[in-house]
Amino acid sequence: MCGQTGINPTTIFWYLSRVHQADYNRDGYRDLLFWNEDHFDVYFQNEHRQFNPVAQAFTTDVPFDVDGTYALMFVYNENTLRFILGLRKKTQLTMLHALRDMNGDGIPI
Repeated sequence: MCGQTGINPTTIFWYLSRVHQADYNRDGYRDLLFWNEDHFDVYFQNEHRQFNPVAQAFTTDVPFDVDGTYALMFVYNENTLRFILGLRKKTQLTMLHALRDMNGDGIPI
């Protein structure tokens, strides 16, 4: 429907930018992490390559305003053409782009 935003072949890449993979609990299996308003939800993967359906929440000391291209496109209700052409209103935001191990402890956050 016109005026509704959802997952479709055009928008799937923006949604996928919100999914992060990391071995959060260092058990050798990549877990799935999602930003959820003010915290991360992590779904642990087990030895059978299945994910726990119950998430564990954690926060971070690194502040950011948005979590990827998805937020830039949809949270601010930008017109897609204006966004792509760089014609939207100029703003400065801190965006989560990727999770990296910055202190060498093996956990990328």
